[in-house]
Amino acid sequence: MWVHAPVGYGKTAIAGTISKILEETVGLDFCPLGATFFFWRTSPERNSPTRFIITIAYQLAMSIPELKPYIESAVNRNPMILRKALEVQLVKLIVEPFKALSELEDIPNRLVIIDGLDECINSGHESPAEKKYAEDQEKVQVRVLDLIRTLQSHRLPPLISNSQQAGALDQAAH
Repeated sequence: MWVHAPVGYGKTAIAGTISKILEETVGLDFCPLGATFFFWRTSPERNSPTRFIITIAYQLAMSIPELKPYIESAVNRNPMILRKALEVQLVKLIVEPFKALSELEDIPNRLVIIDGLDECINSGHESPAEKKYAEDQEKVQVRVLDLIRTLQSHRLPPLISNSQQAGALDQAAH
């Protein structure tokens, strides 16, 4: 689901409410919320894409325990992964761990909520090539969206697939 509206129309409130409701969902054997990331222009930790993939990977490892050893292994093999380009982090910390789990069928799907892409600004920590690519806010936003599209292109399982999970999401959306 993509929520699009002008500034001030409550997109963040909707995302926050949905994530809160999903965190408090009872009656399921798991929390349907896999991860959240709320970009925030005035927060140094949340106004740049630098911590985006790392945060999502950490939260997914916590919400899907089967992922944790694969993510830990990627970091142990190369601790510098935490400073690599976002695209590298995405592949090593999210795509490859999910591919390793592709044979398991009993892992419930999770929802990932990302909010405030328009709040993402250049952190000043990118390479010169990345700085050129991220000179203005829109290009940084497109870069993060490219990462999200990359997730989809790696044929990861759908986030909400069975009726019990979809029901929890429907309840959160209303």
